[in-house]
Amino acid sequence: MTGDLTLSIDDDEMRVLGCSDLSPNKYFCLLLGDRLNRLYFILSGPVVSETTHGFLIKVRDGDVCQIGTHIFFGQRPLLYTYRICTPILHIIADIMPGTSTGCDCPFL
Repeated sequence: MTGDLTLSIDDDEMRVLGCSDLSPNKYFCLLLGDRLNRLYFILSGPVVSETTHGFLIKVRDGDVCQIGTHIFFGQRPLLYTYRICTPILHIIADIMPGTSTGCDCPFL
């Protein structure tokens, strides 16, 4: 296939795109440009986002959070927030001693 693929919802409430009959030892994968950038799901496991350069979350064209690597920190894996971090229930877990959290949290 070549060209764009768009799905019209018309008068329906929902369109379904994917797989709904996975069996054990099978998985569903959505490629995002190449085999190294993809979303996939293995039955009874979490949905996995696998990328070569990390995963960036944006809201209204503004960067909120980046998971993976960052241009300023080289290839070291990290979770980088572009906004003030507000923990729910005042909990941020598994922060390594001596590392910067990137959070404006008075209890850390």
